[in-house]
Amino acid sequence: VHDMGIRFLDSILLLLTAVTVVLLVTVVGVIMVIALLTIPAAIAGQFTTTLRGMMAFASLLAVAFTTLGLAVSYGPDLPAGATTIVLAGLAYLVALGLKAVVSRVRRHRL
Repeated sequence: VHDMGIRFLDSILLLLTAVTVVLLVTVVGVIMVIALLTIPAAIAGQFTTTLRGMMAFASLLAVAFTTLGLAVSYGPDLPAGATTIVLAGLAYLVALGLKAVVSRVRRHRL
């Protein structure tokens, strides 16, 4: 019975992901969808230990990247999608650097 609940929830998650991708591809394009699905999740995976935490943090990051990308692109009249992806990519690089620094500091303390 417990396994049936997990399978059901897993199926619902996959269904929602598929619907999201199909709907968003028509709105913002393939590259933007892939970037907004993978980059926030990759960043969140660096700093969380649970799936729930990763999903919540990745969702907040996606909203932040989209909002920041629109805000930054508005003044200089840059393409909003490209600006959003560049900002998300830069944030990923910063997250990798931060994770490396934190790991190094922890190793030296032990």
